[in-house]
Amino acid sequence: MAAPLDAGWLWQALARGESLDARPDPRRAVLHRFAGLVSPALAASLLPGPDWDGLIGADALRQSRLLARFTHRNQRAALATIAQGGFECVVLKGFANAHLLYPEPEARIVGDLDLLVRPGDLAGLVAYLGAAGYRFRGAPPRLWGFISDASFLPFVAADGGCNLDLHVEPDCYPLYCGLGAAALFGAARPMEIDGLRILVPAAEHVLALCLSNAVKDKLGVFALRKALDALMLLRAPHDLDWDAIEAVLGAGRLTGPGRAFFALLESLGLAPGIVPPRLARPPRGLAALEFRQVEAEWRALFPREPGLTSLLRREALLCAEPGIALYNHWLRLKGLVAPGSGLPEAARGLAGLEPPAGESRD
Repeated sequence: MAAPLDAGWLWQALARGESLDARPDPRRAVLHRFAGLVSPALAASLLPGPDWDGLIGADALRQSRLLARFTHRNQRAALATIAQGGFECVVLKGFANAHLLYPEPEARIVGDLDLLVRPGDLAGLVAYLGAAGYRFRGAPPRLWGFISDASFLPFVAADGGCNLDLHVEPDCYPLYCGLGAAALFGAARPMEIDGLRILVPAAEHVLALCLSNAVKDKLGVFALRKALDALMLLRAPHDLDWDAIEAVLGAGRLTGPGRAFFALLESLGLAPGIVPPRLARPPRGLAALEFRQVEAEWRALFPREPGLTSLLRREALLCAEPGIALYNHWLRLKGLVAPGSGLPEAARGLAGLEPPAGESRD
């Protein structure tokens, strides 16, 4: 049985912006695994120095960069189309963070284009994009259906080149209790990308969204890019309003999960003192045992996927306050009886916008 990877040195380099030299094995195995998790293009952008062509193959790296450029081009085109229709959205997560935090934005962009829409604009935007050929696509089946209360199924361009994730709240419950759509819109700032003006969240809200999404992903492998975004933000000089961040977490019932997230970042190499100690206090008691397991998984770059029991335990101990964990269970049980469709009310009754008959909506 192969020994687990030890990526502690890699996390420290990422957290502190340190350069890497191209050392031989076992570092090569760690770099290869990291590239497979985040994409070769992003790994090579974040960690210059190693022979990435030799590590993953020149063709694989070229294809990854081409895909990143293709995704970026399509997402920018979608934003231009929306702007031409007179709709104002705040760009969240991947596309926004790529341009706010990364030296090579294209390398960070992947997946859906997340857009926060004012509730009053949702119906008009859905109709406008529907006329442009966008269609809601069924999600992979879930036993309890689609239970998000902040966003909907992917809204996909006619050519399949761009998926829009339309949000009516920045993230699902409980974050919007502390950071709702109106507050995020009110603090959003303009940014220009190749002549296109977009709105992006304030830095404090970027961090709150990274945290909320990471704990929603149970601090597992799907939280990886959120943690990288947070590290890129925190390692750069920012005059963050930590009192405002703490207020958002408190009202959003994320103080405990937030401490676990920030403690994990410090464990991985973020310099102590960047996050106020009161917000980076490591968990205690049973939660401390679970936290050590999470640390081990991140240092070994996620050698195995936790089972359902492990994820539920982690949710209860680290990633949600007790009342929130119970609420999440209630949503899943409710979904067993009446699975959510994932379609906004604005799409119902608009010809051609619902998934074709027989296509999964879960």
